[in-house]
Amino acid sequence: MAGLERSGVAGAMKLFLERHSTTTQEISKQRFFEIVYAADMLKLAIVFALAVASTAMPTSDPYGSLTPAEVRFLKPEIERWILDQVKHDWTDMGKIQEQTSELKNALLLGRRDAPDMDQKQYVQRMRVTMGLDYPEIKAFTLRDVQRESGGFRVVGCGRLQRETWKQTSITFVHVNIVNDKAMFGLPKGTPDSCKL
Repeated sequence: MAGLERSGVAGAMKLFLERHSTTTQEISKQRFFEIVYAADMLKLAIVFALAVASTAMPTSDPYGSLTPAEVRFLKPEIERWILDQVKHDWTDMGKIQEQTSELKNALLLGRRDAPDMDQKQYVQRMRVTMGLDYPEIKAFTLRDVQRESGGFRVVGCGRLQRETWKQTSITFVHVNIVNDKAMFGLPKGTPDSCKL
């Protein structure tokens, strides 16, 4: 019972008064309330510090909104896409990039009606085009994978560069599932800055 009476701020004050043989009449009410107020403010500061610390930590798994089967399928494919982008593995990128011949030709050759490129021509054009005509991804940190119409949206923080222009911003790419393969669209940077 004595332990219950001495719990909390009021119990601490009662214990303090007993140990110092001071009566409540000798301590002004003002001083008593200052001590109680200070203890409450300390509690509030601790709660606030814990709340701030928790927001600084990553809040969730980027794959958290997906089913386990979707995670098993998409995670290695997304990691492959990120690695291909950052390491400029255009040979592999050609296998997982979802683009029509017309779109590839328009982006890499400047003509939609150009003849289809073979793998070697595609890699050569990517080496020339990426970082000059079209921003290349120098770094990418995955933030979220969301279901969206027709597939998934991969969202991350990307460091983009084209010649002397540089930007670190929220970057996303759409992923379609075609014949049980993940096929990636073109990445798009946004004006929203982020930290890698």
